[in-house]
Amino acid sequence: MARLVTLDVTNTCIRVAKSVGYHYARVAQDFGVMLDEMKVDRAFRLAFGEAVANFPNFGCQHNMSTQLWWHKVVSATIANTEASSVSSAAVAGISERLYTGFTGADYWRVFPDVHPALQQMQAAGVTVGVISNFDERLGEILANLDLAKYFDFVMASSEVKTAKPDPRIFQLALEKASILAKDALHVGDSYELDYVAARAAGLDSLLLCREKMERNDVSVIHTLSEVLPRL
Repeated sequence: MARLVTLDVTNTCIRVAKSVGYHYARVAQDFGVMLDEMKVDRAFRLAFGEAVANFPNFGCQHNMSTQLWWHKVVSATIANTEASSVSSAAVAGISERLYTGFTGADYWRVFPDVHPALQQMQAAGVTVGVISNFDERLGEILANLDLAKYFDFVMASSEVKTAKPDPRIFQLALEKASILAKDALHVGDSYELDYVAARAAGLDSLLLCREKMERNDVSVIHTLSEVLPRL
């Protein structure tokens, strides 16, 4: 039986409430800027991807604050929505409001299986941690969603200066828990960043596919309630 379970966060334990476009458009409206939610969603995916490629792990290797990193994403997103001319002051205000807002519970939804599954693992005496490509707001977000109480530790990539799929972030988690890789299981929704990366680091892993997709080549679960019986 595995003594340590580590979990990814985004789209494993929580998801953005409604959509990124919804939140950007709602906040922008307070600054007199009208944005189309669907255009924002498309523009955000592009801007986020470019920021990850140009300044990996929230810019921590470029001496960039995560707030500045996200400001670049917000600025590029707005610029790519074909919105009418938006002042730099408005973009700065929108960016700051979103950066703070996304720490709040209103911006996120916890999947319904998460609390029961974490309660069961905690009751079974399993050490439970987080390994997530996320910035330093993660601990506050988990606390605001009443999830922090279940985790023995939280590894946010921007704080530990290494991100999945680098095996070092898994090794740091093992060292934190004082547990060997052979006694650990990682669970997440990304085949490359979670399933493959964890196994490359020596851990066992499960791929969470909430959409009920079947794969014969990997160990798949559809809800986190399936984790404990698999230990």
